[in-house]
Amino acid sequence: MNASSNSPAATDFFTIDALCQPEQETPGAFDALTRLAMRLFKVPVALISIVQEERDRQYFLSHQGLGEPWRGQRQTPLSHSFCQHVKREGKPLMVSDARVHPLVADNRAVDELNVIAYLGVPIIAPEGSPAGALCVIENQVREWTETELETLKDLAHCVNDEILLRAMLALNETQLKKSLRYNAMRESIAMAFMSPDLPVHTRFEELLRASCKALGMKAGRICKTGCGQAEPLFDHDEQGHIAALERRTDFKALTSEVISECRHVAFDDLAKSHTPDGLCGSYAGTPLILNGVLHGVVEFFSDEPRSQTWSEEEFSILSIVSMFATAHLSVFGQIKNLKQSEEALLHYIARQRQPVAAS
Repeated sequence: MNASSNSPAATDFFTIDALCQPEQETPGAFDALTRLAMRLFKVPVALISIVQEERDRQYFLSHQGLGEPWRGQRQTPLSHSFCQHVKREGKPLMVSDARVHPLVADNRAVDELNVIAYLGVPIIAPEGSPAGALCVIENQVREWTETELETLKDLAHCVNDEILLRAMLALNETQLKKSLRYNAMRESIAMAFMSPDLPVHTRFEELLRASCKALGMKAGRICKTGCGQAEPLFDHDEQGHIAALERRTDFKALTSEVISECRHVAFDDLAKSHTPDGLCGSYAGTPLILNGVLHGVVEFFSDEPRSQTWSEEEFSILSIVSMFATAHLSVFGQIKNLKQSEEALLHYIARQRQPVAAS
């Protein structure tokens, strides 16, 4: 079952790599900080770099003073990177003369980018790990002071806050989209079920149809339960999935699990997570409970695995479907009993009339 009680974090919807796209415009806040660093330190170059070892590059989230081709490419290979050491160690790097510094003397940036003096401090990703560096660069020997180091650290805090802000914006945007989708699903299900003047069977079938569409499933059914067994009452199945699945005894175990556990049961990929003998696709089922009594089960199936896990919003939709179905299933039972009583009464009256007609 795919469910989580934890609230999503910003890092669930944001990666710092999303900012590292050469074709997109540099966020203005980052450029403002590198321009400020140039003025404060009176240097020809200031950079915000994101180091990506797996891609053998440092990407410049912002840069001031770079020459071509680096300016246009907004990146260099790690062979030209001092910032990789800042990320790797998670601490500042002060280099007064790179040509004689044991860590970077062989770095190609010394000759090709004329990097002689370097001061860099870590940039922190939203999840708390070093991602790169904010650095200032001189093309001549320079002894950096502790005051300058502390000033650069203060600027790096501003960079970190801007990155975190963008992560939070990504979270809010994702949550808004999820909320709008949930509201649309809820409304479509409510409208389908509450349409006036629908016969009972049609009302339940419309509920299943709208639910299948909202959940991205191909078939659905409502069963009543008794003695641990499930008897199908209504279904929406345009392609015959239910009939095919009903022939498999292992599929019935899914319904039994919903009945025995009395909770949501959902699988994104049955072949991987539930049955070892070839049952494939995806499944979700939820019990129909009224006044503490189990009345039935509503289930949804697809012959294809889902591309994403079942979300809390989708579980909420299952609860709404369960609420509608449960509330009217008892009414349906009463109507069915009344019809059976009416048929029995009519049959009895017909039998009583037969002797009179014969005489």
